[in-house]
Amino acid sequence: RLTVGKPKYASAEAECWQVIEEGEPLRARLTEAIRHDAEAFDGILVARRLPKADDAQIAARNEAIRAASLYAAQVPLETARDCMRVLKMTARMAEIGNLNCISDAAAGANLAKAGFEAARLNVKINLQGYEQDPQAIAFIEEAESLRAEAESLMLILEQVLRERAGM
Repeated sequence: RLTVGKPKYASAEAECWQVIEEGEPLRARLTEAIRHDAEAFDGILVARRLPKADDAQIAARNEAIRAASLYAAQVPLETARDCMRVLKMTARMAEIGNLNCISDAAAGANLAKAGFEAARLNVKINLQGYEQDPQAIAFIEEAESLRAEAESLMLILEQVLRERAGM
């Protein structure tokens, strides 16, 4: 918000308002994601407590654990996607926003990257043992693809910091 209303940045104002409008719901979603992640993991714990007295119960328990694990990976994958959106927004603000706030944009990008990495690691840990499952493979591949994109964005951000602010 430190860019809007400044004559020097008038050409960026419309885009800044778009970022602000997109960012507020994202902030709320990411805050809520903390609770969703804990609840999703609780599903694994519940599934692990299912009875396993005979082959049918063991099969049902194993399927419940698999389904809960996939869900427990899907939740942080959604968080990873949201963190990538924040990372893109903050990197863009570093490009066009108020130069006096470029370090704030960079700090936001680094925090988004940290949130992304935490979510990516949760995806991977929740899928251990399911590396051959097609849905697990898709989740892991998406997380790794997003990781490559995040790394690329961070390199672009470093270049922007050097070029715009000599940092």
